[in-house]
Amino acid sequence: GKYRCGLVQSVEISESTDKHLNLIAQCYRVDHPAHGRSGGGAGAAGLVHLASGKTLNGKGRQTIPAGDRLVIDLPGGGGYGDPNERPLPEIEEDVKQEVVSAASARRDYPQFEG
Repeated sequence: GKYRCGLVQSVEISESTDKHLNLIAQCYRVDHPAHGRSGGGAGAAGLVHLASGKTLNGKGRQTIPAGDRLVIDLPGGGGYGDPNERPLPEIEEDVKQEVVSAASARRDYPQFEG
């Protein structure tokens, strides 16, 4: 959108002993990404997975095996306003700071050619 909202963050959790972890997940935005408003696009969906690669469910009881790490990729917020109105220097700065990739900037902002 004209205004970019919350960014995706990644959190890793592990057990400091040789025990497994039990998780009761309540991650709504894994299956339902945040909507954009007033012409802004939807945010990125979250993801719950293991460092070893297995994808976990966004909801429910799950076990993290001993020695593995739980990885939660938190969802991004939706945009606000018409993406065509986002100033090009702000898009370029987002790409420079690696807040968004050049590929996603080209996809989401027609005025970006980088």
